[in-house]
Amino acid sequence: MIAAYVQNIRRGATTIFEGMAVTFSHLLRAPITTQYPDRTPRPMMDLLPERFRGLLWVDLDICIGCVLCEKFCPIDCIKIEEVKIDKILVESRLDGKPTPKIKDPIQFDINMYKCMYCGLCVEPCPTGAIFFTKEFEGASPDLTDMHLRLVDDQRREQVLAASAEAERKAQAAKDAKAKKPQPAAAGSDDGKPAATPSTATAPAATPSTANAPAATQPAAAEPTATTPPDSDLAQATGDA
Repeated sequence: MIAAYVQNIRRGATTIFEGMAVTFSHLLRAPITTQYPDRTPRPMMDLLPERFRGLLWVDLDICIGCVLCEKFCPIDCIKIEEVKIDKILVESRLDGKPTPKIKDPIQFDINMYKCMYCGLCVEPCPTGAIFFTKEFEGASPDLTDMHLRLVDDQRREQVLAASAEAERKAQAAKDAKAKKPQPAAAGSDDGKPAATPSTATAPAATPSTANAPAATQPAAAEPTATTPPDSDLAQATGDA
């Protein structure tokens, strides 16, 4: 009984000294407390890690309007509306490879007050247009301040003008194709031109004189009286 009592006292003293050793070790160290926001040794953005998930942002110049981020968002906090434009190539933010762009958004809204920072919209983006920033100061008394409308009126007008120009070119090309004259003889099913019938296989529309019907041939000439020879004439006269 006494041995167990002494052992418990020793264990308690040992754990107290172990805990206080950690506390006393900080007495000789420089303070590491960050005096945010007014006294920071460096800008706060530099103190955050590279994979920090702050507010979302979109690079509209490389956004191809694929709306994958809108489809993969589990809480529908992204709203996109896009139009077709002339095909251009944009440089991917992920690997630097050229990526074709045939659509441009005229509306790209993100409700950050609904976002849960899951990153499911960032992963499927083929060009890395949507990404997390290191900006985290989103506190505001009005929720509308957290509703990001990334396409302003000026850019919207430019995109609509580019879309109208692309539609005009497409319609002009379609009209030119419709007015293009079609070939006189259609080809065969296998892509080869149809054979022109030769004279050997032409129908006998104009029969030759050799096989013409008898009705069209001239009638045989009737025999005419001829003068008999002198010997026959003398014989006929003697008989008379």
